[in-house]
Amino acid sequence: MTEMPASTALAAELVPTSRPKVLVFLRWLPSLVGGFFFGDGSGATWKGTDIVVRRADTGRDVLRMGGLDVEEADHLIALVRADLDTHTVESFLDEWRHRA
Repeated sequence: MTEMPASTALAAELVPTSRPKVLVFLRWLPSLVGGFFFGDGSGATWKGTDIVVRRADTGRDVLRMGGLDVEEADHLIALVRADLDTHTVESFLDEWRHRA
């Protein structure tokens, strides 16, 4: 019997960061200041997005990867969703918990 893909039991989504906004701002501030004084500011990116993987049956979080900028988050969630379709729940969690 073939095991079901993780996407039947888990779902991934992008959400605003769960960290207090002041901590997110303090993490972002050095990039902004450095860009202002020493460059074009292109390195200053707001890292206020998390990827959350939740159980479909309970909605409980099983994995959270936080502090991502929008571009990072868009790229990473595509990888997460592809792996949800191709891995079992156990292999998905084993692989991604080491990355998070």
